[in-house]
Amino acid sequence: MKILVTGATGMAGSEFIRQAAEDKNIEHITALVRRPLEISHPKINTVIHHDFLNYDAVKGILKDCVACVWCLGISQLQVSKQQYAVITYDYKIGRAHV
Repeated sequence: MKILVTGATGMAGSEFIRQAAEDKNIEHITALVRRPLEISHPKINTVIHHDFLNYDAVKGILKDCVACVWCLGISQLQVSKQQYAVITYDYKIGRAHV
């Protein structure tokens, strides 16, 4: 199985990546991130991406993934209400429309 993981540099996402790398049923992991991962593994393909409202530049990479684990998020205490809505809702909707 080939999977896509967002938010892989955060607490939940990085733990998911570690677990997925050891899972024999997962053959390939695409980590869509804003900065490089701290973990490396032969199964992991890190894709640096900055505009989570537009996925045109990475469409080809994402098309083979059969599952998406969305770990990208932020605490509502760190950003404004509007920024929180963009990060926790609009980013997902943008990906869903690819």
